Amino acid sequence: MTSKWSYQNAIDYAKQERKEHPVPWVKISQNADEDLDFADVIAANNQELAIFMSVYGGNKAILEQVVATHEMKLGAMKAQFDEGYNVAFAEVMQNAVGKKPTRDEARGIIMGTNKFLGDLFKRITEMEAAKVYEEGRLRLYTQCWNTISRVVALRTARFD
Repeated sequence: MTSKWSYQNAIDYAKQERKEHPVPWVKISQNADEDLDFADVIAANNQELAIFMSVYGGNKAILEQVVATHEMKLGAMKAQFDEGYNVAFAEVMQNAVGKKPTRDEARGIIMGTNKFLGDLFKRITEMEAAKVYEEGRLRLYTQCWNTISRVVALRTARFD
């Protein structure tokens, strides 16, 4: 007997694909940026700027991976939700006696009677919130890295 497909199958497949194309994970000290105060960038010497660039650039890269992982999970979850919802919608319409329910009424019926779809919808909403949160952190680290790069460019520029 085969088990029912779920979004987790898609996530597991993606992880398996990664194993077949191994690239080592980047490691950054978990508290590397706790020791850095971004306000110190302007007065930092070149060695300190290199540390700032490494930490902020590395964290930016990690956040890009986090956002990509959230997008992958969301895509798989939405595919499972859409498939389950379409099947449930067809059943509601097929079982309707007399006047068929509107789309909104059918959605209410489905979400009120199908705990799995309701829970999956909540999980999708939570994952979307997590993705938006991480996208904000990614933009923050991107701007920090860009600012540090500009400081380095200004310090190394030749003004004639």
